[in-house]
Amino acid sequence: MANIVKYPIYQTFENLGMSREEIEYDAVDTIIERVRGMSNREREDLGLTDDWMNQNNLYTYIHNGRIKLHMMKDQKNLHQNIIYMQI
Repeated sequence: MANIVKYPIYQTFENLGMSREEIEYDAVDTIIERVRGMSNREREDLGLTDDWMNQNNLYTYIHNGRIKLHMMKDQKNLHQNIIYMQI
């Protein structure tokens, strides 16, 4: 299956002046905030343990492709909540 990307996330935000590190920092921050907003049951059902939520682990998961960054289709403000998780 082809992987079609309408807005390559790194290229799109680098063109807006963000560095790769800033993009990944925002992604990790967004992931942490979204998971914190889940109930304990939701986190348990998804297997999102405290170890999984470790910030260093999140960066590793992004770098090794376990977490994929995608632009949201209806995103109007590109500097807010730029990703959704695909685990």
